[in-house]
Amino acid sequence: MRDEFLARWTKYLGPSQLPLCMFFRERAQGETVPHASGHSCMVALLRPALEGHTVVLDAGSIGCMGGKRYAGFEQKQTPGLAELLSCGVPGGREGLRYKKSPDIVRKADETAVWVPAPAPYLVTKRIDTLQADETPEVVAFLAAPDTLAALVHLAAYATPDRDAVICPQGAGCATLLALPKLEAQRGTLRAVLGMFDLSARPFLDPNVLSLAVPWERFVQMSDDMDESFLSTDGWRRLRDRASAPRG
Repeated sequence: MRDEFLARWTKYLGPSQLPLCMFFRERAQGETVPHASGHSCMVALLRPALEGHTVVLDAGSIGCMGGKRYAGFEQKQTPGLAELLSCGVPGGREGLRYKKSPDIVRKADETAVWVPAPAPYLVTKRIDTLQADETPEVVAFLAAPDTLAALVHLAAYATPDRDAVICPQGAGCATLLALPKLEAQRGTLRAVLGMFDLSARPFLDPNVLSLAVPWERFVQMSDDMDESFLSTDGWRRLRDRASAPRG
């Protein structure tokens, strides 16, 4: 599966950044990122995976209240998060002002569903380093606009659903992992367009956004590449200018 995808990716997408595979394990089987001593963005911790390194995180590695939750290691909302995402605390920490008020954040959280981590370790690695005994839960593409446009169409290619690709507001790590995991659990398998998180974007190339999909949808996308628009002149005209951001 890996080798077939890589051959198609090279043929149709050329030098575009290879996607990341994310899954959980009972044992680390590699060097775990050291426990955080302060705040650290989960997206920043994943950057080495774009260069071909295996990144292994546990609950202690993620020094961000949201990241720990979206990875599935924490289910409860951290005290003060509603204020942080909105107006802040008078005389204390300044708010990010992503929402108008703490009440709006709390109301949204009342209906939020996050899938718990099924094992203690979150593994993230580039697809070309994936081993035969490793099956990802989520595949996340970090792509420039031309490549992203192709991925959006490919994700919707085999379904009549006009909402086959969704773009929810949320943290970068939520759109990379938590929301695609939720799509898999629900069986809807929608692709999640993301990395609009202003707090996480400084850790990525300015020309990059993300598209993250449940594994089952990724397999479908890979199988459909040969018969899709990727073999047409319309895509070939764009392929030559599609760049490969380094993350």
